[in-house]
Amino acid sequence: MRLEFGRMNKTRDGFLNRLVPVVAFLLIPFGLRGQALISTIAGVEVVIPAGGLPSLLFSRIKNFRVGRAVVLDCIAVLAKTAELAVALQRFNGTGASRLATFQKPSAKALKEFLDN
Repeated sequence: MRLEFGRMNKTRDGFLNRLVPVVAFLLIPFGLRGQALISTIAGVEVVIPAGGLPSLLFSRIKNFRVGRAVVLDCIAVLAKTAELAVALQRFNGTGASRLATFQKPSAKALKEFLDN
């Protein structure tokens, strides 16, 4: 689920700046529940919320479920994944893959990125 608030926060008194997070906190869990319910009926056991705002919201909601499916706290999963990567590197030297997605950029691409 993706929500965009770009135009909503341009007010003089900041009313919407304070209101939007509250509304989002109330609506996103219900929106996700509606979207994921069909999948959980089909047997999905884990729901991973996509996007920064849903991830932040679900980091504050403990034990949220849709049917029997667990909704992951993406921030906690990311932190534990980072801890695991460090532990594996210390344990046996396993490092990050540099194939395909995680290739180091070429010198030209890195220079262009840093210059802009």
